[in-house]
Amino acid sequence: MTREELEARYGSEYPEAVMFEGVRMPLKHEGRFARSFHSAEKKQTFQISRFMDGSASITADELLRGWHNWEKRERLEFCQSCSFLRKQSDFPEMVRLIMEHGGTTEWSAIALQVAGTLPQADAFDLLVRALRSVEIGRSCNFAQAIARTKHPEAERILREHFTVIWAHNELWNDAEFVNWIA
Repeated sequence: MTREELEARYGSEYPEAVMFEGVRMPLKHEGRFARSFHSAEKKQTFQISRFMDGSASITADELLRGWHNWEKRERLEFCQSCSFLRKQSDFPEMVRLIMEHGGTTEWSAIALQVAGTLPQADAFDLLVRALRSVEIGRSCNFAQAIARTKHPEAERILREHFTVIWAHNELWNDAEFVNWIA
């Protein structure tokens, strides 16, 4: 996006602050791949990928060389921001790299990228394996991505998964923030 487009969308103070849904949020953290904005008064946080505004870039080779040296926070920030790289020819390679070398948190963050970038059968297989490797309360991104693959077996897998969720003894529990089972 151009500077003008960003300012039209997020206000003239971008990147020092954003206006989102009528709430001004000053910059709280600028990382390698994203900027986080926060309003303490409204208890709201908003994150913008630096890939979107062009202030960050990376290739699959750079990702491969750096991934194992990055801290967990940097890996997650990359995964949460990388969708703006989808037009790069090496983006499928990046997605495969994360599915091979990442953990369940990173997989969850890129699940929709897996579904939308990789060939249907590959995406489906990776996502089903990921779904089966996480605890039930951390499965929603994988279920959504499996549905997005539109694979012929997706409905069966998701019906089986939802049967397990429906029978879970914590499904109806109150939660202070989010009931991750529900």
